[in-house]
Amino acid sequence: RADLLVFLRGDGLRGDQPGPHARGSERNSAPEHIWNAAVWWHEAFAREGGVGAHYHDYERFLRHGLDAVVVATPLPVHAKQSVLALEAGCHVLSEVPAANSLEECGQIVQAVRRSGMKYMMAENSCYMAYLQSWRQMVADGRIGHATYAEAEYVHNCRAIMRDPDGGLTWRAGMPPIYYCTHSLGPLLMIMEDRCVTAT
Repeated sequence: RADLLVFLRGDGLRGDQPGPHARGSERNSAPEHIWNAAVWWHEAFAREGGVGAHYHDYERFLRHGLDAVVVATPLPVHAKQSVLALEAGCHVLSEVPAANSLEECGQIVQAVRRSGMKYMMAENSCYMAYLQSWRQMVADGRIGHATYAEAEYVHNCRAIMRDPDGGLTWRAGMPPIYYCTHSLGPLLMIMEDRCVTAT
């Protein structure tokens, strides 16, 4: 096919406006189909965005004849929903972190191998213009060979640690090192490297 039918699963955290994944998965100016866990959000988005179909049931959603799924839900369900989509014959672009445990990482890898579909963890920091410039400078040898690098990703997260009812969100119970993608991802990209051990 000349075009792809990309479906969005999640992204209700962005508030009452369609999040960047929704805007980025456009086909003919608006997504034709969407599923979202936040009922109050996706009903409004479906009406205002001219979405042709939306679902409350994820497995029914996966039977719609998809090419690809964007998983933009809370971390505790990333791996499960990614595996289900892969097994349904869909390519997957998953929000970070990809999984909540090494076991879940293995489940994703095995699902990719079994299905033959493509999986990508959407570490968006890698695509910031200044990081792409650094990548090019290193690749061109303009600053010499990189042998050591450090990074930090620090910002005020208090507003996303509690839900509107005051309960703790999934982020509040997660060890901060689990969410190192925004700093580690660009370093690995720039240095064309990968993690092989962690201590």
